Amino acid sequence: MKTEADETAKEESKEILRKLEAGDKKLIALWKRTRAWSLQQFKDIYKDLGVVFDVWYFESAVENPGKKIVKELLKKKIARISEGATIVDLEKDGLGVFLVLRTDGTSLYSTKDLALAQEKFKKYKLDESIYVVDNRQSQYFKQLFRTLELLGFKKKMAHVAYEMVTTKEGAMSSRAGNVIRYEEVRAEVEARLQKETKMRHPDWSAKKIAATAHAIMIGALKFMMLQHDPVKIVTFNIKEALTFDGYTGPYIQYSYARIASILRKSPRTSLRATQSGAKQSHYLTEPEAKQVLLALARFWDTVEEARRMYNPAVLCRYLYDLSRSFTDFYSKHKVLCEDSHQRAARLALVRATGETLAVGMEILGVPVLLEM
Repeated sequence: MKTEADETAKEESKEILRKLEAGDKKLIALWKRTRAWSLQQFKDIYKDLGVVFDVWYFESAVENPGKKIVKELLKKKIARISEGATIVDLEKDGLGVFLVLRTDGTSLYSTKDLALAQEKFKKYKLDESIYVVDNRQSQYFKQLFRTLELLGFKKKMAHVAYEMVTTKEGAMSSRAGNVIRYEEVRAEVEARLQKETKMRHPDWSAKKIAATAHAIMIGALKFMMLQHDPVKIVTFNIKEALTFDGYTGPYIQYSYARIASILRKSPRTSLRATQSGAKQSHYLTEPEAKQVLLALARFWDTVEEARRMYNPAVLCRYLYDLSRSFTDFYSKHKVLCEDSHQRAARLALVRATGETLAVGMEILGVPVLLEM
Protein backbone atom coordinates (compact mmCIF):
# COMPACT_ATOMS: atom_id res chain seq x y z
CA MET A 1 0.00 0.00 0.00
CA LYS A 2 1.15 3.55 -0.74
CA THR A 3 0.86 4.70 2.89
CA GLU A 4 3.24 2.01 4.13
CA ALA A 5 6.20 3.59 2.34
CA ASP A 6 5.07 7.20 2.03
CA GLU A 7 4.84 9.22 5.24
CA THR A 8 3.09 12.08 3.44
CA ALA A 9 0.38 9.71 2.18
CA LYS A 10 0.08 8.29 5.68
CA GLU A 11 -0.55 11.73 7.15
CA GLU A 12 -3.04 12.51 4.38
CA SER A 13 -5.02 9.36 5.18
CA LYS A 14 -5.06 10.30 8.87
CA GLU A 15 -6.36 13.75 8.00
CA ILE A 16 -9.11 12.24 5.83
CA LEU A 17 -10.13 10.01 8.73
CA ARG A 18 -10.25 12.97 11.09
CA LYS A 19 -12.44 14.92 8.65
CA LEU A 20 -14.77 11.97 8.18
CA GLU A 21 -15.27 11.58 11.92
CA ALA A 22 -15.79 15.34 12.18
CA GLY A 23 -18.61 15.13 9.65
CA ASP A 24 -17.08 16.62 6.47
CA LYS A 25 -20.07 16.55 4.07
CA LYS A 26 -18.08 16.25 0.85
CA LEU A 27 -15.98 13.35 2.14
CA ILE A 28 -18.99 11.60 3.65
CA ALA A 29 -20.83 11.78 0.32
CA LEU A 30 -17.81 10.27 -1.47
CA TRP A 31 -17.46 7.61 1.22
CA LYS A 32 -21.12 6.63 0.95
CA ARG A 33 -20.89 6.30 -2.82
CA THR A 34 -17.77 4.12 -2.78
CA ARG A 35 -19.09 2.10 0.15
CA ALA A 36 -22.24 1.33 -1.85
CA TRP A 37 -20.12 -0.13 -4.66
CA SER A 38 -18.29 -2.38 -2.24
CA LEU A 39 -21.43 -3.47 -0.40
CA GLN A 40 -23.22 -4.34 -3.62
CA GLN A 41 -20.41 -6.63 -4.72
CA PHE A 42 -20.35 -8.29 -1.32
CA LYS A 43 -24.12 -8.79 -1.46
CA ASP A 44 -23.91 -10.28 -4.96
CA ILE A 45 -21.37 -12.84 -3.74
CA TYR A 46 -23.35 -13.60 -0.58
CA LYS A 47 -26.51 -14.11 -2.63
CA ASP A 48 -24.69 -16.48 -4.97
CA LEU A 49 -23.44 -18.46 -1.99
CA GLY A 50 -26.87 -18.55 -0.35
CA VAL A 51 -25.69 -16.48 2.62
CA VAL A 52 -28.23 -14.20 4.30
CA PHE A 53 -27.62 -11.64 7.04
CA ASP A 54 -30.61 -10.50 9.09
CA VAL A 55 -28.88 -7.29 10.19
CA TRP A 56 -25.98 -5.22 8.85
CA TYR A 57 -24.01 -3.08 11.30
CA PHE A 58 -21.77 -0.31 9.98
CA GLU A 59 -18.83 1.12 11.87
CA SER A 60 -20.19 4.65 11.66
CA ALA A 61 -23.28 3.62 13.64
CA VAL A 62 -21.27 2.57 16.70
CA GLU A 63 -18.44 5.09 16.50
CA ASN A 64 -19.90 7.71 18.84
CA PRO A 65 -21.32 5.14 21.31
CA GLY A 66 -17.84 3.60 21.36
CA LYS A 67 -16.25 6.91 22.27
CA LYS A 68 -18.75 7.28 25.11
CA ILE A 69 -17.70 3.88 26.43
CA VAL A 70 -14.05 4.98 26.29
CA LYS A 71 -14.98 7.97 28.47
CA GLU A 72 -16.68 5.58 30.89
CA LEU A 73 -13.54 3.43 30.96
CA LEU A 74 -11.50 6.52 31.86
CA LYS A 75 -13.99 7.61 34.51
CA LYS A 76 -13.88 4.18 36.16
CA LYS A 77 -10.08 4.17 35.89
CA ILE A 78 -10.15 1.04 33.79
CA ALA A 79 -8.45 3.02 31.02
CA ARG A 80 -5.82 5.75 31.19
CA ILE A 81 -4.06 8.22 28.91
CA SER A 82 -0.63 7.13 27.74
CA GLU A 83 1.40 9.41 25.45
CA GLY A 84 -1.85 10.99 24.26
CA ALA A 85 -3.60 7.72 23.43
CA THR A 86 -6.23 5.98 25.54
CA ILE A 87 -5.25 2.49 26.66
CA VAL A 88 -6.45 -0.31 28.92
CA ASP A 89 -3.51 -1.89 30.72
CA LEU A 90 -4.10 -5.65 30.71
CA GLU A 91 -0.54 -6.65 31.60
CA LYS A 92 -1.64 -8.33 34.82
CA ASP A 93 -3.91 -10.58 32.74
CA GLY A 94 -1.04 -11.41 30.41
CA LEU A 95 -2.78 -9.57 27.57
CA GLY A 96 -0.53 -6.55 27.13
CA VAL A 97 -1.93 -3.10 26.37
CA PHE A 98 -5.28 -2.57 24.62
CA LEU A 99 -5.45 0.65 22.60
CA VAL A 100 -9.01 2.03 22.52
CA LEU A 101 -8.54 5.56 21.14
CA ARG A 102 -5.78 7.17 19.06
CA THR A 103 -3.73 10.15 20.17
CA ASP A 104 -5.66 12.42 17.80
CA GLY A 105 -8.98 11.27 19.27
CA THR A 106 -10.07 9.19 16.28
CA SER A 107 -11.60 5.79 16.85
CA LEU A 108 -10.23 2.30 16.23
CA TYR A 109 -11.85 -1.09 15.65
CA SER A 110 -11.65 -1.55 19.41
CA THR A 111 -13.59 1.66 20.06
CA LYS A 112 -16.44 0.47 17.87
CA ASP A 113 -16.36 -3.17 18.94
CA LEU A 114 -16.85 -2.16 22.56
CA ALA A 115 -20.13 -0.51 21.58
CA LEU A 116 -21.19 -3.16 19.07
CA ALA A 117 -20.86 -5.97 21.62
CA GLN A 118 -23.24 -4.22 23.99
CA GLU A 119 -25.63 -3.13 21.24
CA LYS A 120 -26.15 -6.66 19.92
CA PHE A 121 -26.97 -8.11 23.32
CA LYS A 122 -29.19 -5.18 24.21
CA LYS A 123 -31.23 -5.23 21.00
CA TYR A 124 -31.49 -8.95 20.28
CA LYS A 125 -31.35 -10.65 23.70
CA LEU A 126 -28.62 -13.01 22.55
CA ASP A 127 -27.58 -16.17 24.36
CA GLU A 128 -24.11 -15.92 22.84
CA SER A 129 -22.19 -13.69 20.45
CA ILE A 130 -19.74 -15.47 18.14
CA TYR A 131 -17.01 -13.60 16.26
CA VAL A 132 -15.70 -15.47 13.20
CA VAL A 133 -12.40 -13.75 12.44
CA ASP A 134 -8.98 -15.14 11.44
CA ASN A 135 -6.55 -16.22 14.12
CA ARG A 136 -4.29 -13.19 13.69
CA GLN A 137 -6.90 -11.34 15.76
CA SER A 138 -6.93 -13.82 18.66
CA GLN A 139 -5.03 -11.51 21.02
CA TYR A 140 -7.28 -8.61 20.08
CA PHE A 141 -10.47 -10.47 21.00
CA LYS A 142 -9.02 -11.63 24.29
CA GLN A 143 -8.30 -7.99 25.07
CA LEU A 144 -11.76 -6.89 23.93
CA PHE A 145 -13.61 -9.50 26.00
CA ARG A 146 -11.49 -8.81 29.09
CA THR A 147 -12.07 -5.05 28.82
CA LEU A 148 -15.81 -5.61 28.60
CA GLU A 149 -15.64 -7.85 31.67
CA LEU A 150 -13.82 -5.13 33.62
CA LEU A 151 -16.62 -2.79 32.60
CA GLY A 152 -19.13 -5.21 34.14
CA PHE A 153 -20.37 -6.58 30.82
CA LYS A 154 -20.21 -10.32 31.42
CA LYS A 155 -22.00 -11.95 28.52
CA LYS A 156 -21.13 -15.14 26.68
CA MET A 157 -18.87 -14.25 23.78
CA ALA A 158 -16.55 -16.42 21.72
CA HIS A 159 -13.95 -15.82 19.06
CA VAL A 160 -13.92 -18.59 16.45
CA ALA A 161 -10.46 -18.20 14.94
CA TYR A 162 -9.49 -19.79 11.65
CA GLU A 163 -6.31 -20.14 9.64
CA MET A 164 -5.70 -18.50 6.29
CA VAL A 165 -6.28 -19.84 2.76
CA THR A 166 -3.19 -20.37 0.62
CA THR A 167 -2.34 -21.89 -2.75
CA LYS A 168 0.24 -24.54 -3.58
CA GLU A 169 2.60 -21.69 -4.41
CA GLY A 170 2.15 -20.11 -0.99
CA ALA A 171 0.19 -17.33 0.71
CA MET A 172 -2.01 -15.04 -1.36
CA SER A 173 -1.27 -11.33 -1.37
CA SER A 174 -2.90 -8.43 -3.19
CA ARG A 175 0.51 -6.77 -3.51
CA ALA A 176 1.98 -9.92 -5.06
CA GLY A 177 -0.96 -10.10 -7.45
CA ASN A 178 -1.77 -13.74 -6.71
CA VAL A 179 -5.17 -13.31 -5.07
CA ILE A 180 -7.83 -15.68 -6.42
CA ARG A 181 -11.11 -13.82 -6.91
CA TYR A 182 -14.46 -15.53 -6.41
CA GLU A 183 -15.73 -14.43 -9.82
CA GLU A 184 -12.74 -16.04 -11.53
CA VAL A 185 -13.17 -19.31 -9.66
CA ARG A 186 -16.89 -19.40 -10.38
CA ALA A 187 -16.46 -18.82 -14.11
CA GLU A 188 -13.71 -21.43 -14.49
CA VAL A 189 -15.36 -24.10 -12.36
CA GLU A 190 -18.87 -23.69 -13.73
CA ALA A 191 -17.60 -23.88 -17.31
CA ARG A 192 -15.85 -27.16 -16.52
CA LEU A 193 -18.82 -28.58 -14.63
CA GLN A 194 -21.31 -27.61 -17.32
CA LYS A 195 -19.21 -29.44 -19.88
CA GLU A 196 -19.01 -32.57 -17.71
CA THR A 197 -22.72 -32.47 -16.82
CA LYS A 198 -23.70 -32.13 -20.49
CA MET A 199 -21.59 -35.18 -21.34
CA ARG A 200 -23.36 -37.24 -18.66
CA HIS A 201 -26.83 -35.89 -19.47
CA PRO A 202 -27.02 -34.87 -23.15
CA ASP A 203 -30.82 -34.83 -22.92
CA TRP A 204 -30.90 -32.15 -20.19
CA SER A 205 -31.83 -28.55 -20.99
CA ALA A 206 -29.16 -25.84 -20.89
CA LYS A 207 -30.93 -24.30 -17.89
CA LYS A 208 -30.88 -27.56 -15.92
CA ILE A 209 -27.23 -28.17 -16.78
CA ALA A 210 -26.28 -24.65 -15.64
CA ALA A 211 -28.25 -24.94 -12.38
CA THR A 212 -26.69 -28.34 -11.59
CA ALA A 213 -23.17 -27.13 -12.34
CA HIS A 214 -23.70 -24.09 -10.12
CA ALA A 215 -24.97 -26.23 -7.23
CA ILE A 216 -22.00 -28.59 -7.50
CA MET A 217 -19.61 -25.63 -7.59
CA ILE A 218 -21.15 -24.10 -4.46
CA GLY A 219 -21.07 -27.45 -2.68
CA ALA A 220 -17.44 -28.00 -3.64
CA LEU A 221 -16.25 -24.58 -2.48
CA LYS A 222 -18.17 -24.56 0.80
CA PHE A 223 -17.21 -28.09 1.75
CA MET A 224 -13.56 -27.45 0.88
CA MET A 225 -13.49 -24.49 3.25
CA LEU A 226 -15.44 -26.16 6.05
CA GLN A 227 -13.83 -29.61 6.03
CA HIS A 228 -10.61 -28.35 7.64
CA ASP A 229 -10.24 -27.80 11.36
CA PRO A 230 -10.09 -24.02 11.98
CA VAL A 231 -6.51 -24.26 13.27
CA LYS A 232 -5.26 -25.73 9.98
CA ILE A 233 -4.22 -23.75 6.91
CA VAL A 234 -6.50 -24.34 3.90
CA THR A 235 -4.58 -25.01 0.68
CA PHE A 236 -6.83 -23.98 -2.19
CA ASN A 237 -7.01 -26.77 -4.78
CA ILE A 238 -10.18 -26.67 -6.83
CA LYS A 239 -9.29 -29.83 -8.79
CA GLU A 240 -9.29 -31.87 -5.58
CA ALA A 241 -12.45 -30.15 -4.34
CA LEU A 242 -14.41 -31.19 -7.45
CA THR A 243 -13.71 -34.90 -7.34
CA PHE A 244 -16.77 -37.15 -6.97
CA ASP A 245 -15.03 -39.95 -5.09
CA GLY A 246 -13.15 -38.33 -2.22
CA TYR A 247 -13.62 -36.21 0.88
CA THR A 248 -15.50 -33.52 -1.02
CA GLY A 249 -18.84 -31.75 -1.31
CA PRO A 250 -19.66 -33.32 -4.71
CA TYR A 251 -19.17 -36.79 -3.20
CA ILE A 252 -21.76 -36.05 -0.51
CA GLN A 253 -24.11 -34.54 -3.10
CA TYR A 254 -23.67 -37.57 -5.36
CA SER A 255 -24.44 -39.93 -2.49
CA TYR A 256 -27.72 -38.11 -1.89
CA ALA A 257 -28.55 -38.09 -5.61
CA ARG A 258 -27.95 -41.85 -5.74
CA ILE A 259 -30.36 -42.34 -2.83
CA ALA A 260 -32.96 -40.19 -4.59
CA SER A 261 -32.57 -42.37 -7.68
CA ILE A 262 -33.08 -45.57 -5.69
CA LEU A 263 -36.24 -44.24 -4.10
CA ARG A 264 -37.62 -43.01 -7.42
CA LYS A 265 -37.41 -46.59 -8.69
CA SER A 266 -39.40 -47.84 -5.71
CA PRO A 267 -43.20 -47.63 -6.09
CA ARG A 268 -44.84 -45.01 -3.84
CA THR A 269 -41.56 -44.30 -2.06
CA SER A 270 -39.85 -40.97 -1.68
CA LEU A 271 -37.28 -39.22 0.48
CA ARG A 272 -40.11 -37.62 2.43
CA ALA A 273 -42.13 -40.77 3.05
CA THR A 274 -43.43 -40.96 6.60
CA GLN A 275 -43.30 -44.70 7.14
CA SER A 276 -40.81 -45.54 9.89
CA GLY A 277 -38.18 -48.23 9.42
CA ALA A 278 -38.07 -49.08 13.12
CA LYS A 279 -40.26 -52.18 12.77
CA GLN A 280 -38.16 -53.48 9.90
CA SER A 281 -34.82 -52.87 11.61
CA HIS A 282 -34.49 -56.51 12.69
CA TYR A 283 -34.20 -57.42 9.00
CA LEU A 284 -31.04 -55.30 8.72
CA THR A 285 -28.60 -57.92 9.94
CA GLU A 286 -25.77 -57.34 7.48
CA PRO A 287 -22.60 -55.77 8.94
CA GLU A 288 -22.76 -52.99 6.33
CA ALA A 289 -26.37 -52.15 7.26
CA LYS A 290 -25.48 -52.09 10.96
CA GLN A 291 -22.63 -49.72 10.19
CA VAL A 292 -25.06 -47.30 8.53
CA LEU A 293 -27.52 -47.62 11.43
CA LEU A 294 -24.80 -46.84 13.95
CA ALA A 295 -23.78 -43.80 11.93
CA LEU A 296 -27.37 -42.56 11.73
CA ALA A 297 -27.72 -42.87 15.50
CA ARG A 298 -24.76 -40.51 15.98
CA PHE A 299 -26.09 -37.67 13.83
CA TRP A 300 -27.54 -35.27 16.38
CA ASP A 301 -24.70 -35.93 18.83
CA THR A 302 -22.33 -34.98 16.01
CA VAL A 303 -24.26 -31.78 15.27
CA GLU A 304 -24.08 -30.85 18.95
CA GLU A 305 -20.35 -31.61 19.05
CA ALA A 306 -19.76 -29.39 16.02
CA ARG A 307 -21.76 -26.59 17.67
CA ARG A 308 -20.02 -26.95 21.02
CA MET A 309 -16.57 -26.97 19.41
CA TYR A 310 -17.46 -24.22 16.89
CA ASN A 311 -16.09 -26.59 14.25
CA PRO A 312 -18.14 -27.50 11.14
CA ALA A 313 -15.35 -29.88 10.09
CA VAL A 314 -16.79 -32.35 12.62
CA LEU A 315 -20.04 -32.48 10.64
CA CYS A 316 -18.19 -32.61 7.31
CA ARG A 317 -16.29 -35.70 8.42
CA TYR A 318 -19.51 -37.31 9.67
CA LEU A 319 -21.34 -36.79 6.36
CA TYR A 320 -18.40 -38.22 4.46
CA ASP A 321 -18.22 -41.28 6.72
CA LEU A 322 -21.99 -41.82 6.47
CA SER A 323 -21.85 -41.53 2.67
CA ARG A 324 -18.98 -43.99 2.52
CA SER A 325 -20.77 -46.47 4.80
CA PHE A 326 -23.89 -46.21 2.66
CA THR A 327 -21.88 -46.76 -0.52
CA ASP A 328 -20.38 -49.89 1.04
CA PHE A 329 -23.85 -51.17 1.95
CA TYR A 330 -25.34 -50.34 -1.45
CA SER A 331 -22.50 -51.95 -3.40
CA LYS A 332 -22.94 -55.28 -1.56
CA HIS A 333 -26.71 -55.54 -1.06
CA LYS A 334 -29.56 -55.06 -3.49
CA VAL A 335 -32.08 -52.63 -2.04
CA LEU A 336 -35.02 -53.50 -4.29
CA CYS A 337 -34.77 -57.22 -3.56
CA GLU A 338 -37.48 -59.86 -3.95
CA ASP A 339 -38.32 -60.36 -0.28
CA SER A 340 -40.90 -57.68 0.60
CA HIS A 341 -39.90 -57.41 4.26
CA GLN A 342 -36.22 -57.19 3.43
CA ARG A 343 -36.96 -54.63 0.71
CA ALA A 344 -39.04 -52.48 3.09
CA ALA A 345 -36.28 -52.55 5.72
CA ARG A 346 -33.58 -51.62 3.25
CA LEU A 347 -35.71 -48.85 1.75
CA ALA A 348 -36.31 -47.45 5.23
CA LEU A 349 -32.54 -47.44 5.78
CA VAL A 350 -31.97 -45.73 2.44
CA ARG A 351 -34.65 -43.14 3.18
CA ALA A 352 -33.25 -42.39 6.65
CA THR A 353 -29.77 -41.99 5.21
CA GLY A 354 -31.04 -39.57 2.58
CA GLU A 355 -32.93 -37.48 5.11
CA THR A 356 -29.90 -37.32 7.39
CA LEU A 357 -27.59 -36.29 4.56
CA ALA A 358 -30.08 -33.61 3.50
CA VAL A 359 -30.27 -32.10 6.99
CA GLY A 360 -26.48 -32.20 7.37
CA MET A 361 -25.95 -30.52 4.00
CA GLU A 362 -28.52 -27.88 4.85
CA ILE A 363 -26.65 -27.05 8.07
CA LEU A 364 -23.41 -26.65 6.09
CA GLY A 365 -25.08 -24.70 3.29
CA VAL A 366 -24.28 -27.36 0.68
CA PRO A 367 -26.99 -27.59 -2.03
CA VAL A 368 -28.98 -30.81 -2.25
CA LEU A 369 -29.31 -32.36 -5.74
CA LEU A 370 -31.78 -35.04 -6.80
CA GLU A 371 -29.80 -35.76 -9.97
CA MET A 372 -26.17 -35.34 -10.97
